Amino acid sequence: MEDLTGGVCETIQLDPKNRPKDLLQMMLLYEKRCCLMGCSIDSQVIEAKMENGLIAGHAYSVTGMRWVTYQGRKQYLVRCRNPWGGNYEWKGDWADRSPLWNQVSAQEKKSLDLEFRDDGEFWMSYEDFIKFFTRLEVCHLGLESLEQGQDFRGKRRLEESIFAGQWEKNVNAGGCINNRTSFWTNPQFRITITDPDPGDQDNLSTAIIGLMQRDVRRKSGADFLTIGFMLYEVDANQQTLLTQAQLLTKRAAGKSTFVNTREVAKCFRLPVGSYVVIPSTFEPNQEAHFIVRVLTEVAVKDRELDDDNTNQDVPDDVMDAVKLEDEILVSHTSSWW
Repeated sequence: MEDLTGGVCETIQLDPKNRPKDLLQMMLLYEKRCCLMGCSIDSQVIEAKMENGLIAGHAYSVTGMRWVTYQGRKQYLVRCRNPWGGNYEWKGDWADRSPLWNQVSAQEKKSLDLEFRDDGEFWMSYEDFIKFFTRLEVCHLGLESLEQGQDFRGKRRLEESIFAGQWEKNVNAGGCINNRTSFWTNPQFRITITDPDPGDQDNLSTAIIGLMQRDVRRKSGADFLTIGFMLYEVDANQQTLLTQAQLLTKRAAGKSTFVNTREVAKCFRLPVGSYVVIPSTFEPNQEAHFIVRVLTEVAVKDRELDDDNTNQDVPDDVMDAVKLEDEILVSHTSSWW
């Protein structure tokens, strides 16, 4: 989905231990925004048919989120579609022709454009959705996905900030936070959120942060490096790298998992303010080119923090070569996809 759209894709595990506590609110928000969603059931057997009508090891699209009044309360529903079409559909509560629909008003059913057809599309309760599906994929559409002013089903694209950089051995490849003496030398990027999301009741801003490494290792048969990032809140006047001393005492505002995959992404709900994103490999002194993408509802102010203090002991000729590679990388960023 990422390669087809140019968006930032986020994977959310739906098991009780790992799924976000506010997943329902997140999905309702994603449904209103310029996002594509898909879901699946992990299985060792590809396309294994289950008694409830679902198929494990198979991709579904999430096509809608709504609620209806049922027995005097809100019942949240998720609409999914099996690309096979036909009658390969969910057979449980709120499925096509489920008797539960008889207790929903005609007006609400009309607002859902409710039709019972053997087309692969069906409704199910949110509770059953998170019970049976194990993975939710969300693709957030930004600058690479839609032209300025273009929308998707009436929803406009997100604003996007892009940073290009590289980890250079013995210069700024500091490894993850476990490497206390070198983590601070990693590239650091500051974003300033000036306004909350329009209409957000909590006055928070949604930021989807993605870290992607350049896909050159696979071509040579090597695995991707294990990558991830940390997020720290800082003063608005922070102009230089966060130091080792600062990071020893500063609590992270958020973090991603570290995975050996091409891109790691995570969605955050943040108060207005300034933040520093620190991307890194898990182990120090591993070299790679990367980009960091930040998608938000409202445009943010962004800049790379001054790295003079990181490179003060590096020879000028080495720094000149690094800067030249940076310039080449930025000019070729669009060819990475």
